[in-house]
Amino acid sequence: MITIHKQVLKLTHEQELEVPEHSNFISCQVQKGELCVWYECNTKEKMTKRRIYINFTGHEIKPKDISIKYINTLLVNDQELVLHVYANMEFLT
Repeated sequence: MITIHKQVLKLTHEQELEVPEHSNFISCQVQKGELCVWYECNTKEKMTKRRIYINFTGHEIKPKDISIKYINTLLVNDQELVLHVYANMEFLT
């Protein structure tokens, strides 16, 4: 079954999420003070790990040697901090 799911992110440059294979990250927003990411997925697929990257404005985009997908830009901490969120398109083992 194809559904949309949400996970809460940490405010860190790189983190791993466990999601069904072929999940499609569609949005990242602040909800009730928490940084969240939403993704479309088939709940019948096996679980895999994917990396999420959060970059600050003016900082180098890392990693630049793998396939990443831009998800969204967010203003947080009373709009004082600008975050750019990306997802690794490769499955981790």
